[in-house]
Amino acid sequence: MARAFLPLTDEQRELLTKYWSFYVALDGGTRPAVTEAQRRFVGVCHGRLQPETEHERAYVLARRLLDASKLTASELVNRRFKILPADMKDVPVVVSRTEAGRTFEHAVDVDRWSTKRHVVRRHNW
Repeated sequence: MARAFLPLTDEQRELLTKYWSFYVALDGGTRPAVTEAQRRFVGVCHGRLQPETEHERAYVLARRLLDASKLTASELVNRRFKILPADMKDVPVVVSRTEAGRTFEHAVDVDRWSTKRHVVRRHNW
């Protein structure tokens, strides 16, 4: 069985499941932003402001995941925002030093005189 790819916390997934249609309506302009918090949320959605609240962070992260996945928004909602690695588009994966597994990646020069760089994987078993 495939393990779920969950960059979202349980709290974020709960917020997204509960308020997704509200977030999308605010972001798309079908629901007018009445309060200051809603106007700020719209500003975050349009990239004018940085996310500060848990609602803003969750929605921005969910939109990024949706853009990077092969799923539609309705499929993502039906799965309660659980994404498997197989659902992701073919994009290069960079593993940080702090993540599990013993794979470290770093950029190296292609040759001595070239300005081009590429990623090399080093496994420490």
